[in-house]
Amino acid sequence: MILKLGSKGARVITDTIDVAVTVVTKLNTDVSNHYKIIDTVGAGDCFTSAFITKYSEYNKKDLTQEEYAECIKFGNSSAFLCITKNGAMPAMPKRKDVDDFIQKYLTKTE
Repeated sequence: MILKLGSKGARVITDTIDVAVTVVTKLNTDVSNHYKIIDTVGAGDCFTSAFITKYSEYNKKDLTQEEYAECIKFGNSSAFLCITKNGAMPAMPKRKDVDDFIQKYLTKTE
């Protein structure tokens, strides 16, 4: 089960896994300094399509907790980029934009 929790992020619950990921603005507070929320229309649809895209890339039915967390992070990032623009369809981000956003704001460097 996938639970979209709006401003609290998202959560996946299976028979063996329960993983939640908070919204990108809480994962990296610097995001709020570079983006402004404009229109939340389409955010849920954007999250769902991005989550399923990432899920399908693993090419298996049962994912690990870490893999589900990556699906949520990808969905959350896509939905966040969507709400920084007006409209639903015109606001849907391109894959490269989501990947670049994750790389810049949500990838830990050591």
